[in-house]
Amino acid sequence: MELNQLSFVHVTKELIESFLNSAKRRIIFAKPAFYESEIDLILNLQNEYNLLCKLYFESNDQSIRFGFGEQSALRKIVNQIESFSIEIVERIKLAILIVDEEILIYPPKIAFFDSNIEDFKNGLPSGLFGGPEITSKILEFFPPSQIQFKEVEEGPITILDIPIFEKEDRINIISNIEKTLDDLDKNPPTNPNNLRKVFIYRNKYKLVKYELQGIQISNKKLNLNPFIKLLDEQNERLKSSWNIFSKSDLEKLQDIAWFKREINFIVDDYLVDMGRFGYIISIDRKKEFEEAFEKVKTHFKLYIKGEAKEGNIFITEKSLGSPPNIKEILNSSKEELINYLINISENNAEIIIRLNRHLSQKVDNGLITTKHALREFISEFIDNKLRFPLEEEIIERIDIRIDYYDISNELLYENEDFRSFLNVHNLLEEDIRENTEGREVTKV
Repeated sequence: MELNQLSFVHVTKELIESFLNSAKRRIIFAKPAFYESEIDLILNLQNEYNLLCKLYFESNDQSIRFGFGEQSALRKIVNQIESFSIEIVERIKLAILIVDEEILIYPPKIAFFDSNIEDFKNGLPSGLFGGPEITSKILEFFPPSQIQFKEVEEGPITILDIPIFEKEDRINIISNIEKTLDDLDKNPPTNPNNLRKVFIYRNKYKLVKYELQGIQISNKKLNLNPFIKLLDEQNERLKSSWNIFSKSDLEKLQDIAWFKREINFIVDDYLVDMGRFGYIISIDRKKEFEEAFEKVKTHFKLYIKGEAKEGNIFITEKSLGSPPNIKEILNSSKEELINYLINISENNAEIIIRLNRHLSQKVDNGLITTKHALREFISEFIDNKLRFPLEEEIIERIDIRIDYYDISNELLYENEDFRSFLNVHNLLEEDIRENTEGREVTKV
C-alpha cells in the first residue's frame, strides 16, 4: 500500500456530497444508517449515469435513534429497492464510501448537522481519503460473498458489475427493513436537526463535610433507674446513672486525641478550608482522601482492641506503655457496676431473686447461695435490661461519615463570601468548574 495515496481530510456534509457527485460508474456505501439527502443524491446520480450502487447498513432502529441516519432515508430505500444492491450488516463502526476507484473513510456521527461547521473545518482532520490501490486493499476486507461481483473492463478502470439479487433475498431484506420502520413509527426517533447546543458543566471540586462518630466515649452512660425501681426502699442519694468509662479508663484511652490528630493531618492535606461553607475537595483526590480516612479508622479500631501489629500508625514512641484493650476496660467497668448494685441491694436480695424463677429454685434447692444468686441476677440484668455495651458495639460505632455536595451556581458566581475564600486559596472559577458542550431536544 502506498501511503502517498492516503491523505487526511476534514469531513463535512458538503465534502460527502461533492465526493458522491464525482461518481461516474459505481458507489459502494457502508454506514450504520443513511440520511435522506444522501439517498436522494445517489438516486439522482444513478438516473443520470446508470451507476452501480451497493449499500451496507444495519437493520435495527438504534442506528437511527442514535442520529447516524434518518427514518425517511430507510423508507426511500425500501420504495426504490430495485435501484440498489443491499447487504444488512450489524455493528458498523466506520462509514466507508467508495466512489469509482477512490475511497473516503470517516466516523458516522451527527457532527455534520452542527450549526457552527467552522469548528470542524478548523479542527483536527476527521477522515481519510485514499486512491485506487488503497480502495482495492479495503475491498479485500469485505466478506467475499458480499463483494464477489463480475469484473467488467470499461475505460481506464475496472468496475464491479452488481448482479440482480434473488427474489427470496429481496423479500427477506424488505421484511427486515419494514419491521424496523414499524418500530420507528410506533416510537419515533428525535430528528438530529431538532437538537440544539447546550452547555453542560462538570464540577472539578465538591463541597465536603465530615463527621467523626462513636469516639466521644466520655459521655457514654447507663440509666440505672430500671434497677433502682426493684428496691423496696429507694434512696435519693443512689446513683441514677453509671459512667461506663471512669476517669482512669479515659486516661488509658487518651489515644482518641491521636485519632483526631491523624484525621486533622488528612484534612489539611486533602481539603481546602472554606470557612463557614465547610471544605472543598478536588474530585481527582476524592478516592485517595476516602482511602486515607479508612486507613486511620481501621488502624485505630485494631489499636484500641489491642490487636495492633507492626506498621500500625498508632504504635509510636509517644504511645504510653501497652496499647489499651477496650475489652478489658469494659469488663472492669462492668465488674465495678455489679459490685455497686450488690452493695445497694443486699437488703432486698430475696425480693429481687424471686423475680427470676430459675435462680429462686436453685436457691431453694440449696444449689447456690443467696449472695451468688444476687450476683448472677444483677449480671444478667446489666446485660439484658441496662444494655451494657459490648466491645464490638463500641468498636463498630467508630466511624467517619463523609458527605459531598455540588457547588451551586449561586455559591460560585453570586456569593461574595464564597468567592473571597476562593481568592484566598488562589482558585479561579475555571479551576472549580469545567464547561462542555452537549445537546438537548429543542422544545416546540
